[in-house]
Amino acid sequence: MKKSELTRAEILKKSMEVIYKKGYHAATIDDMLKATQVTKGAFFYHFKSKDDMCLHMLKEVFSENTYTIWVKPLENSLDPISDILKLLREVLYDDEGFDVRYGCHMINLIEEISPNNALLRKELRSITQDWVMGIEKVLTAGQKIGKVPGNLNCRETAEYIIAGYAGARNMGKVFGTSAYQTYLNQLERYLQN
Repeated sequence: MKKSELTRAEILKKSMEVIYKKGYHAATIDDMLKATQVTKGAFFYHFKSKDDMCLHMLKEVFSENTYTIWVKPLENSLDPISDILKLLREVLYDDEGFDVRYGCHMINLIEEISPNNALLRKELRSITQDWVMGIEKVLTAGQKIGKVPGNLNCRETAEYIIAGYAGARNMGKVFGTSAYQTYLNQLERYLQN
């Protein structure tokens, strides 16, 4: 990787961390510059604005992370319900990239940006749709091998799983990790019936 590519990647990575802790609207370009230790000129060489940087962060980091974290581990599942619950436990409790105090990077952005920024909302929607389709696909495959109840609407269940995850992450900001266990307990009951 060339130096300019490394600088660009570092801006995206560190800006993501700043936004995660401060929120998108509260985080300033100066905050991001301080975290990355690059000049304003370097930032604006790579990105036209904070929104432009966020769009690239969504396309290049969040999209890949969503696939790597949420879709790929389930692609060859022979027991989708167990594997989805296991993955959720790992992400909720063991993922070092998340801090219970701050919730989930992407869910925070959906809540903060979606009402006010059509371009970023469109990208967040695309990433979320890919996430839903990935879970729907594994559930549908599970129905074909008799591991997922045939009467389960896989699309709606995938959306429900993600909405519940979003809620658990947000409740975790207030109640700590006990909110995660409540979500997992109820989701398991739902999926088993």
